[in-house]
Amino acid sequence: MNEEEKEIDLNKNDDMMKSNDKESKNGRIDKIYLQIPKKKIATLIRIIEGYDNVGIVTTENAQEGLVAVQLTPDTEITVREILRNLSFVQIINDEDGINNKE
Repeated sequence: MNEEEKEIDLNKNDDMMKSNDKESKNGRIDKIYLQIPKKKIATLIRIIEGYDNVGIVTTENAQEGLVAVQLTPDTEITVREILRNLSFVQIINDEDGINNKE
């Protein structure tokens, strides 16, 4: 790749990053609230992190095992599928008004 091609490639990367920034600012971020055993909080965090950028787990109340998973429209289906397959997870409430595990 010559210098001119490198410059064009760098400009494409900059444009893509700017586009992604706009999408994330305009995109909707939802939270799903979960009840899990407090001993499983670290496990859930590792599982969600293992899927690389599908969601962010935050602990709302460690003693009660209340956690929230932040997700975007692009990752919603994946996150919900992961949560449905974890026997220790109970969905308490989310932006869609769904209560309990389906």
